[in-house]
Formats: sequence, structure tokens, C-alpha cells
Amino acid sequence: MSDTSLDVLRPALTAEQVKAQKVCAIVLATKIANDSDLQQVTDWTKEVKARLRELDAQERSVTDPIKTALEAAKALFRPTVQAYKSIEAAAKTVIGQYYTEVEAIRQASLEAARDAVAEDPTTAQAALVAIPDKPAAQGMSVRMLDALVIERPDDVPREYCSPDPAKCKAALQAGLAVPGCRLEKKVSTTIRA
Repeated sequence: MSDTSLDVLRPALTAEQVKAQKVCAIVLATKIANDSDLQQVTDWTKEVKARLRELDAQERSVTDPIKTALEAAKALFRPTVQAYKSIEAAAKTVIGQYYTEVEAIRQASLEAARDAVAEDPTTAQAALVAIPDKPAAQGMSVRMLDALVIERPDDVPREYCSPDPAKCKAALQAGLAVPGCRLEKKVSTTIRA
């Protein structure tokens, strides 16, 4: 569908939106006092659901060709993009290895300089000169980050674990007690059109 077709749809959808907002205000102001009122609101909701299905189909008629074209374009570029991402990952790996090696040498040199200065303070300047510079390249920066590695999950203290809501709910529904959790009844309304 072209931009021109969308321009034709826009005024009609905008007018329908304004009308729907007014109807929503009416529905919110409705007080259900008996089964007849309940049936009326249910019937309104059925009409709304039918219109939503129509709008969804109309939207899909516009977006499906776009999605198909987008998926085809992504599929066309994906192998080449992935190849370049692999190059980038490989470069970062070898840079990281080099940086780690140099950093280990720097740390060893710092410790040796500290020890040399402790033995003879007059060698401080010479000891510091022996420490290699941090690796540097134009357009690149490297940071050392803390990365969590969980070696033994069973040994992690409970206060560092978070509950799994789905597992807690399933256990409670099965009749098991889950300390700190409870089931609460909530209204869920389904209206079939």
C-alpha cells in the first residue's frame, strides 16, 4: 500500500478514534444494575471486538507486504552482516588477549618496582621507567569490567536469589505452601463475539 493510500485512511481512522473515545467515556459512566444492563455492555463489547478484528485485518493488509519486504531485505544482508560481526568479535578477542597479557606484565613490573624501591629508594625513577605503557590505538578504548561467573549455583546465598513467579504460582496452585507468597483472585472477563 502506498503513502497515498495511507493518507486516504488517516482521516477516517482519526474520526473513528474520536468517536471511539466518546463511546469509551459513555461505557465508563455506565452503571450496571441488573442482568439487562450487563447484557447491553456485553453486546457493546462484542461489537467492539468485531470492529477490532476488522481493523486488525485492515492493518495487516497494509503491514504484511512491508513486513515481507523487510524480512527479505534482512535475509539478503544477514550473512554479510554476520560475517562482519564475526570479524569484529575476533578483533575484540585478540585485542582483549593482548591487553590482558600487557596488563599482566604491567602488574608484574609495578610489583617489581615497588619491591626495588623498598630495597633502595634511589632506584624509584629507573624502576618506574621499566613499567610498559598501557596498550593504546587511535579509535580504540579498553576497559576492565567485572564479569560475574557463578561457579557453584547451589552455594549462592538465598538473599542473592530472586523468586520465579511462574514456579511459585504453579506450586501454590498445586496446593503447596510457598512462604512469602499467596494466590489472589482477580477478575478476568472474556467476551466471545
